[in-house]
Amino acid sequence: MRFLRATGPHGAVRFVEAPPQGPALRTLRAARMLAVAHALSAMLDCGEAPSRGELARALGVSQARLSQLLDLLLLAPDIQEELVFMPAPPGADPIPERALRHVLRALAWPEQRRRWAALRAHGGRGTRLRPWAGRPGTRRSVRAE
Repeated sequence: MRFLRATGPHGAVRFVEAPPQGPALRTLRAARMLAVAHALSAMLDCGEAPSRGELARALGVSQARLSQLLDLLLLAPDIQEELVFMPAPPGADPIPERALRHVLRALAWPEQRRRWAALRAHGGRGTRLRPWAGRPGTRRSVRAE
């Protein structure tokens, strides 16, 4: 039980019961990986890491995983910003990092935005045959606003 200090109209101090707090929100894992990708890119740019291969070995990850992380930097800036500030309740992430790879397959930012809108509309879920972004011309396609 938590209490808050409240001051009355004449300066009298009293303690009232604090309202229960909801579950603490956290940062999406994909947003944390995006921050790591920015840091790794800066290391590569300033020469702290001579190559991607050596950086991957130093971090103990495969070159493929390092490429996946650095590919997050190819997201449109507005998508990156939305991803960073998107709150996530405890439990599974509403937008898994793997789902973002479908958005990243499109290099043009307008197509990324369309896929991002579809991904959010589907709640981060998809199937192997019908990935996260809807197809143009179908009932389930979602157009960017």
